[in-house]
Amino acid sequence: MSLLDLAFPADRELIAATRGPLTDRLAARLSARADTLASALGRWLIPRHALQLQDAVAAGKIILLVQLFDNADEQRAYRSLLARSSNSVGVHDIVGL
Repeated sequence: MSLLDLAFPADRELIAATRGPLTDRLAARLSARADTLASALGRWLIPRHALQLQDAVAAGKIILLVQLFDNADEQRAYRSLLARSSNSVGVHDIVGL
């Protein structure tokens, strides 16, 4: 696994993300001058959800994004994460990757 550093100019902290389709798209948004993680995520998410993810990253939380291919996989992943998480679990559809 390799990491990619994402340094959005208006965010306080550097973001390290494992390489994959979403990270590649975020890097492209950074190259296109997105100034925050929320503004980059805003390409796919509603502003409130993008800001929630940015705030979680700023608070030092680890964000796990998982690519799922059908509703059954989503249900299994959600149940597993809910059973093991000490915090909230959310589902966001990020389409167009």
